[in-house]
Amino acid sequence: MQPAARACAAIAVLMMTTVAGRAQTGDKVPAAEDSAQLFLTALVAGDLRTLTDLTPKSAPLRFGGYPFTAMPTLTAPSVTSGPTMYAYVPFSGGVTRPGFPRNGIIYLHRKPNERWLVKHFSWYDTLPGAIVPPTHSDRGGKPYEGEVLQVVRDYLNAWRNNDYATLQAMTFDWLSEVKPLTKLTVHSMSVSSRELENGEVRIDVEVKVRYDAGVAKVPYRVDGFIVAVREDNTWKIQPYSFAMP
Repeated sequence: MQPAARACAAIAVLMMTTVAGRAQTGDKVPAAEDSAQLFLTALVAGDLRTLTDLTPKSAPLRFGGYPFTAMPTLTAPSVTSGPTMYAYVPFSGGVTRPGFPRNGIIYLHRKPNERWLVKHFSWYDTLPGAIVPPTHSDRGGKPYEGEVLQVVRDYLNAWRNNDYATLQAMTFDWLSEVKPLTKLTVHSMSVSSRELENGEVRIDVEVKVRYDAGVAKVPYRVDGFIVAVREDNTWKIQPYSFAMP
């Protein structure tokens, strides 16, 4: 992935990408829109305190309910080798949450002398070409494909069984590595919210950014939606299921 695409993927950390259509259920929730804008602005600035304040403390709220009607179909993973290994597992299946696409990719990584951890899920109808992950394992990564698939199955089974302790233990805390995106400037951000039948709030987001490539500032646009939940009288953002690499 090119640096510009990686930076723009980071601004979409919680956004389901290129989702068809807009939410049509329920009323607008301005307070949830405010939280979404604060969260995304803090993401670009590397403002860990704000990100932490706007992340649910309760694991059931942080992850949300199991999003599939059954175990999704998992495609053969692609695994890249290196000191830190990365894996990408495409999935497709029926969903239980309003407005979610059926397709997506599960991202994992494995640091030296550690185990595989799930980084995040990306839900999409069509992935933008600039952020499509590798589709095949490299030579060093291929022997790990079966191991990665088993980790994903165990993760999804824990989620289905509401085993949030296991789910948390198998998830990488990306907040711990948040840094300012110094080469990225947010040009504009628009949000539109709708309350869903399950009490969550879907927030459609369009972010226009410029990436400083040295010789020029390259414009990008990121579209998608994020989900807010209510905790301690504050609308907070679910951080794991919708992130981009």
